Amino acid sequence: MPDNVSTIGCSLLRYHRWASERYIAVLEPLGEEQLLADRQLSFESIYRTLLHLYQADTIWGARLISNSAHPPEPGAGLAQLKDDWFRLLDGINIWAGGLSEAGWFAAVEYSNSKGVRLGTPVWQAVLQMVNHGTAHRGQLGAILRQTGVAPPSTDLISFYRLEAA
Repeated sequence: MPDNVSTIGCSLLRYHRWASERYIAVLEPLGEEQLLADRQLSFESIYRTLLHLYQADTIWGARLISNSAHPPEPGAGLAQLKDDWFRLLDGINIWAGGLSEAGWFAAVEYSNSKGVRLGTPVWQAVLQMVNHGTAHRGQLGAILRQTGVAPPSTDLISFYRLEAA
């Protein structure tokens, strides 16, 4: 059993990358028409939902690592989005691995999308990032099932079992 927040936080960030990577692997074979079709999702299409996830991760990553308000835009298309997103997540994982235990409890200060100044402990920001990704991957899983494509298993316990093996 992990005995500190650092171990748990880093584990959850690795899970977030793993689960996102599993979804991308299932989505890559789909054609542009399927990726861009309006699926009545919060962000319309599969691709726009992935783009939203990437953008949210870049915003939280910028808040956590560089306190930047303007994260970079991804390149065009799923292949470039994948490269940009996983480069970002790898950077966040490296950064998190270097945090001290106290660093996980430090407040990250930022302005939200409405310009309101907020402070959130790092561990809560990381949980938000991971939870947000899980919610949208769930939406994508439902859409994949409706299109006859089996979504990948991204159960957290499966990830932990894989890491332990």
